[in-house]
Amino acid sequence: MASERHPSGRDLDASILFRNRQASRVIAIELPHSHASCTWTTVMTMLDVSTFISYPYIDKTCGSWTITPGDESGTLNMSLNRTCGDNWPKCSRVDHVTVLDD
Repeated sequence: MASERHPSGRDLDASILFRNRQASRVIAIELPHSHASCTWTTVMTMLDVSTFISYPYIDKTCGSWTITPGDESGTLNMSLNRTCGDNWPKCSRVDHVTVLDD
């Protein structure tokens, strides 16, 4: 099972990125429960800083959380996003993100 398919793996991945100062926030997306979408790269691929290509059958209303480092070392803050792509522009430091899905 890929780490992005299991909450504890997602938290571990985020903690490592924060500890190594490789990210200031991580967006966790709820993936469909199918073998065809076992990994995030099957569902979404980043083409450049503001453009992604998406598997056309993904549910655009899937759950999404923003993870940031907590106040104490090793802790994480998680907040539920209103929609799947709510915080993508903020994370990419752009005004708008385009998702191609056709």
